[in-house]
Amino acid sequence: MASQQKKIAFIGLGVMGYPMALNLRKKIGSDYTILICDVVPAALQKFQDETANTGPVKVVNTGSEAVQAADLVVTMLPSSPAVRSVYMDDKTGILAGIKQAAIEGTAGNKTIMECGTIETATILDVAKATRETAASLPSSWKLAFVDAPVSGGPMGAQAGTLTFMVGADHATNSDGQVFSRVKSVLSYMGKPDCVFLCGEVGAGTAFKIINNYLSAITSLAASEALNIGVKMGLDPKLLTDVINTSGGQCWVTSQSNPVPGVHPNAPASRDYEGGFRIELCKKVLGMGSQLAEMVGARTILDKPTLEAFEEAAGDERYQGKDARVVYKWLNDPIAKAVAPKLPSTMKAQHLDAYNTPYVLRDGVSVPTAVHPYDLLIQVDAASYCHTDHVLASGQMAAVEQPHFPHVGCHEYSGTVVGLPSKPAQTEFKIGDRIGVASRAYHPCGTCVECIEDGTPLSDSKGYSVLCPHVKTVGIGMDGGWREYALVDSRQVTLIPFGLTQVEAAPLMCAGFTVYSAIQKAGLSRGQRIGIVGCGGGLGHLGLQYATAMGLKVYGIDNTDSALTLVRGLKNIAGATIVDARTQTATEVIAPIAAEDGQKFPGQFGLDGVIILAESQKAFQYGIDMLKNHGKCVVVSFPQQGFHISSMDLIFRDIHFMGNLMGTNKQLRNMIRFSAEHGVKPLLKTFPLEKLNDLVDDYKTGHGGKLVIDFHYKGS
Repeated sequence: MASQQKKIAFIGLGVMGYPMALNLRKKIGSDYTILICDVVPAALQKFQDETANTGPVKVVNTGSEAVQAADLVVTMLPSSPAVRSVYMDDKTGILAGIKQAAIEGTAGNKTIMECGTIETATILDVAKATRETAASLPSSWKLAFVDAPVSGGPMGAQAGTLTFMVGADHATNSDGQVFSRVKSVLSYMGKPDCVFLCGEVGAGTAFKIINNYLSAITSLAASEALNIGVKMGLDPKLLTDVINTSGGQCWVTSQSNPVPGVHPNAPASRDYEGGFRIELCKKVLGMGSQLAEMVGARTILDKPTLEAFEEAAGDERYQGKDARVVYKWLNDPIAKAVAPKLPSTMKAQHLDAYNTPYVLRDGVSVPTAVHPYDLLIQVDAASYCHTDHVLASGQMAAVEQPHFPHVGCHEYSGTVVGLPSKPAQTEFKIGDRIGVASRAYHPCGTCVECIEDGTPLSDSKGYSVLCPHVKTVGIGMDGGWREYALVDSRQVTLIPFGLTQVEAAPLMCAGFTVYSAIQKAGLSRGQRIGIVGCGGGLGHLGLQYATAMGLKVYGIDNTDSALTLVRGLKNIAGATIVDARTQTATEVIAPIAAEDGQKFPGQFGLDGVIILAESQKAFQYGIDMLKNHGKCVVVSFPQQGFHISSMDLIFRDIHFMGNLMGTNKQLRNMIRFSAEHGVKPLLKTFPLEKLNDLVDDYKTGHGGKLVIDFHYKGS
């Protein structure tokens, strides 16, 4: 690009435009000023903040203002109406600005370029209007409109690896200068060898539409093929490897596999967040179908594929998700399901009194969803928690008392089978897989805890775990060791596709509690955290979460079984596992002094600890590992409590805090984080009939989690 050109304008800082403009600003010389324009002020401010040290950035308000200041204007707009407005508005449009610039005598060599995927008719209309504007300019002026849609999606935009398909009129590009000019700029946002001159204006858009037409069809085709293999019990990763070295290889199988976990960085492994939204995929598939009809090309696959995407995009659960969510949709024929016919009675495990075995009973009445926030679920898996042991022995009476006969379990999962006639929330549907957290069932909604903004344990107004009138599922009211259960729709979360119900159940209390405890510590990547009691149900999950969060992790325990269990975890690379029987806290943190260049006590150590163990000795061990101003998050609640030294509290400024549970948002974030990072419990399963065997196993000190699997197929 000519050296005298010092300003480039970029209009449209959306999902694609923002990272494109960001790469442009970061890679082009600091002698260039990037002018930015968007309808969202927050996007403009974020861009300015993020590029503060990379070169000059200036905000402009309209397309007219942008083109008067810059000789090259790049737009990345979401729709035909937006393109028509930005380019052709009589007062604020780009073409109006060019006319004004000509009147004022500013520089007369302008190139304007749209990079979005827009209907061909709109692109041709803008091209026509540009030619008409050019004809009205002084003969010394040069004006060119280019369409340059992109391929590569948000991931390609962020990585700067986009492909550009350029259409430029021969009349304005006869010497190749226009294409050379735009290619030099586009290369900052994509791969230089993937900027293609496709033909006249409109050809770039046609190339893109045809490419997206094929991509949409292969997204569904690849999802169907891989789903067949998964249903047969084949390893999806191995199946993908074979496909990618054979005739079935395509971009979907090799770059954005629809099966969660096959490609760790693909949207499918993030609960289909990010990527090419299904609504956009449906849109461009429709554009391809229209283009085929316009030119008289016979098509077969467009109609059924479009119907599939329309049905999937019409389901609230998939809206805004990456288009490869059609794989999940294929496995969710329940999207339009109606409530199944339910039995009137069920099996349930009852605790008739403290310190007695559970009693399995048949003929227990199945509850009915009546309250607006009720969900009736068929329980699929119900996990045993230490709190269940505490409750059964009568040690929870001071907190919340059960009514006998009592059905325990406060961390479980199931499938929605019943809704009230007028549900208060429409997020959940018949057939949804949900996890149930040990949170409040029907809080009053009127007390200070429920209505006070900023209640720490809820981000749903009118709902608080701390409501004094509430009953907790599995503690004050019946829980999950029964075939059907009523839950409050505000205490549950959808289970991401990468987790089974059996894997999800233990996360609803154990995972949720330790995840939120780590977040409460407020540490940043690279800081040090200790998990005291790392070999238990919460602890081994805490090690996985903390490692995935980028923390330097120290796991502390004092039994052979616990230490053996956590040392077998494969996703805690870099974690230091400590046997508290053989190393003192001082010995554990001694190497940190050299790492941090500190030598005075209190100036080195851990930044935070999570206390999961119940003994005073374990508690103090964790405190002794902290450096001054460290944070101690206490999760366990032994009857005898903990003694806090005034020396630690006052002279070392240790910050003590408790953690009961997280917020509704944290619950959803936790389950997504678990699926994305492969955080799963080490577990052992039992049928409902063997609950007492499970309890006996727990008392032996079994690490990990013990789960009742209602579809148990073991021996």
